[in-house]
Amino acid sequence: MLAVSASDPYEVLCDTDDEPEWLSARFAGLGASEIGAVVGMDHRSSPLKLFLEKTGAVQPEDLSDVEAIRWGHRMEPVIADEFRERTGRLVLRGRKRRFCVLRSKEHPWALASLDFWTGPSANDIWPLEIKNANAFRAEDWLNGTPDYHVAQLAQQMLVTGARRATSAVCIGGNQLAWCDVERDEVLIRKLIYAGERFWARVQRKDPPEPDGSVATREVLSRLYPQDNGKTVVLPAALEDPVYEWRRLKEAEAAQKKEIARIEHVIKATLGEAERGILQATGDEVSWKTQHAKEHVVKASTSRVLRFHQSKRI
Repeated sequence: MLAVSASDPYEVLCDTDDEPEWLSARFAGLGASEIGAVVGMDHRSSPLKLFLEKTGAVQPEDLSDVEAIRWGHRMEPVIADEFRERTGRLVLRGRKRRFCVLRSKEHPWALASLDFWTGPSANDIWPLEIKNANAFRAEDWLNGTPDYHVAQLAQQMLVTGARRATSAVCIGGNQLAWCDVERDEVLIRKLIYAGERFWARVQRKDPPEPDGSVATREVLSRLYPQDNGKTVVLPAALEDPVYEWRRLKEAEAAQKKEIARIEHVIKATLGEAERGILQATGDEVSWKTQHAKEHVVKASTSRVLRFHQSKRI
């Protein structure tokens, strides 16, 4: 890890082999891998999920035993070495010990843990983020670094003051790609604006509104896994949303019914044929035979939200 000088725009919050100490440091602000959730650039998380984790209402998911995560950590130095050979750039470790967190001096809520530094020389370096992506994510990288990683790189630039950052990814275990992302002051100002306000929410325990993301659905199921059998009076402000939800659910049911009707018409017309061609455009529909392997669904417990009409006189 590079020596930190008084002129650097960041300080070392922790540099340790102790994982609990590192995890504690991460609760001192918003990490570069978390900022995407705050600004809506990370489909894997959401503002409410991050808020509940930062306030301790739910525990962050333990990813230490996830196979892809374990191999990602194992592959980091290998990918970095290949990147160095391909580009001829200098590659330096981002930490002395196992865990390191940097903190912006100007924006103390902004944290970053760097994998490596890279550049043409020790006097001209910037953050290098290493990724290990499976083949199913290859399309995400066709046009360069995907949005959900751009936010991470932007915060690394915010913390370190770097003029660019680089992402290097091994796709499917056999294809290396890399991309330099130049400093975008508009995006960085957006991160600062959203990050400051989100961190203020965390400090005063003021949760953001739930959104419609899968991440929010999952974290609410984790927070409230079972009902307690009680009945509560809902606030008046929830009356319009409840009836709007009911209207949308009814419209969704009608739409599904119409989709099914049209599908049945198409299937009846195809009969035993595998494909059908539209005369005007040449577009096709298919109704192919496919085989699914037998599997057993594990038993689970979940809660179902339904609307119940009151028995009005």
